[in-house]
Amino acid sequence: MKVEKNRTEKKDISGYEKCCKLLMLAGIVVMLVAVWQIYSGLQDYSKADRLYDEAKQEYVSEKSISLTEHDTLKAADSQDDEKEEADEWMNMICVNMEKLQEENADIAAWIYFENEEISYPVLYSGDNQTYLRKAYTGDYVTAGSIFMDGSNDSDFSDGHTLIYGHNMRDLSMFGRLNYYKTKEGYYDTHQYFQIITSDRYYRYRIFAYKDVTDTDGIYTVIHETQNELWDFVRENILKGSYLAADEDIGNDGHVITLSTCTNGNGRFVVSAVRVDTAIKNDD
Repeated sequence: MKVEKNRTEKKDISGYEKCCKLLMLAGIVVMLVAVWQIYSGLQDYSKADRLYDEAKQEYVSEKSISLTEHDTLKAADSQDDEKEEADEWMNMICVNMEKLQEENADIAAWIYFENEEISYPVLYSGDNQTYLRKAYTGDYVTAGSIFMDGSNDSDFSDGHTLIYGHNMRDLSMFGRLNYYKTKEGYYDTHQYFQIITSDRYYRYRIFAYKDVTDTDGIYTVIHETQNELWDFVRENILKGSYLAADEDIGNDGHVITLSTCTNGNGRFVVSAVRVDTAIKNDD
């Protein structure tokens, strides 16, 4: 009986050891997979950063111009000085759109935040899928591209234009938009961004931002031929906004909503109205 008992104990111990080894092996496999995923993710982030940094170096030049906090541009001593100061915003950046569009005809514009590290080409493909995970070069990257809604006109003539960008963990693309709701006083120094096309500079002032779902009414394109922009802004942009800046937005205005994901079907949106336009002359 004792011999049989010892044999049974040895079998039990042997089975336990095998189970431990299998669990250990499984743990190592899980760890290796996790390490690979982290490595792949870092490589992907690095690839996206490199591609967009190369675009900035090759096609974009920025000038060291610092605009004031609320920047409606203070009045100067003379009309000439006032005009010169008012034109400062359009001299902050020069983008070679002609060369960019030679590389990819889908590049509709460049978006540039005047006091933040948001500076990217804006793609337009006529749909909302092509550039979800594709850079402006055609390379696959998780960060994808900043792109316009496929229902919009690509020349920014619409009353309401939608632009999408991923909320990346390294704060690239539209990752920094979350600062509007998480950093106190952030809005005061980050009210303006520009859209640069092949022939125009457009300046926009942010007047609202909020959390929404992916089925929210804000995801509606308003074309220039419609007469409902102000009603749309009041019902779908200002309602529920964390901010309601005083902006004069008529039916003939032009509003852009920037959209990025948060979690699940959540979205964070930042809306801005066009406040100035300049003819592009980058000689």
